[in-house]
This record gives sequence, structure tokens and C-alpha cells, in this order.
Amino acid sequence: LPVLALAACSGTQRELTITEKVAPRPVFLLGFDGLDPGMLLQYEQRGLLPNFARLREEGAVGSIRSTVPFIPPPAWTTVSTGVLPDAHGIWSFWLPTEDDPRGRYVDATCRLAPTIWEDLSALGHTVGVVNVPVTSPPDSVNGFMIAGFPYPENAPLTFPPELEEEIRTRGYLPDEYGGAP
Repeated sequence: LPVLALAACSGTQRELTITEKVAPRPVFLLGFDGLDPGMLLQYEQRGLLPNFARLREEGAVGSIRSTVPFIPPPAWTTVSTGVLPDAHGIWSFWLPTEDDPRGRYVDATCRLAPTIWEDLSALGHTVGVVNVPVTSPPDSVNGFMIAGFPYPENAPLTFPPELEEEIRTRGYLPDEYGGAP
């Protein structure tokens, strides 16, 4: 499950002063589930993805290894918390329950470790989080959050809650992978 993350900061080409180097700057993290980094680079080099090429040139790019098991819930939760599944507690899409042998969807309430957006919010930074797996119900953040799959029944889609009506009015549909457990 390769995941590529691009962090685009400043496109400045001049030498930065020491004050500019240590000053907090906006960071944009973009991740793709299942994207082959080699294919992405080939398409960039062929001129088919000029905006990705620009992000690579002006930002920072790194390779990461996935988690075991190689599935989105533990992988994305590891990316967002910085700890492995044994510390954050997310191992799959399903959580076994005593009353239902099929289990239920894992959700953000199962997460045992804080996320980067929770830490940044606590420090007063503004964050925006969109469609990261296992983030429903959304966390209360200093900014906004649109939760990602899976969605517990009747859970809110956004924080703040009033954002849901606005994005649905504009045509946003939650990422629904499929049926029940």
C-alpha cells in the first residue's frame, strides 16, 4: 500500500534569512492511497502532471513504507498519529463485537493516539483535514475537518457541523467504499 505525501511550503527561490528559516510556514500535505510513486514520476517527467512536478520542485517529497497489515486504516492512522498500529489501536476496517460476529466499522473513537491535526490545533494552529480514512466522527479542530470512510451510522460528516450542509449543497458526496461488514 504505497502512500506518497508531498509537502508544499514556500516557492521562494532566494536565500532565506535566519528569521524566515525558523518562522512557522504553512504546510500542505497531500497523500494518495495506492498510488505508485514510480508511475507518478514517469508521468511528471513526460509532462503529463505539471502541477505534481511543481509540487516536487517547490516542496518536499519523501518515500515511506506502509504498515502491516497493508490496508488503509492502520496505514493512514500511522501517518496521522506518527505511531504504529500497536500504539494507535487501528488494525482494520472492522471491529469485532460480542453481539455481531460481523463486527462494526472502526471509527475515530477507536484511535488510541492523538493525530497531528489534534496536536497542531492544541498549539493554536489552524488545520484543514479532508477525507482521511478512519476519521469519522470528525475531531473538533481549530479549523475544519471532513471525515473519511468508514462512517458510523448517524455520525456527523464535518467539523464544524454546519460545514456539512454547505459542502453537500455544493455537491460533495462522502467516499463510500461499499456495504456493511
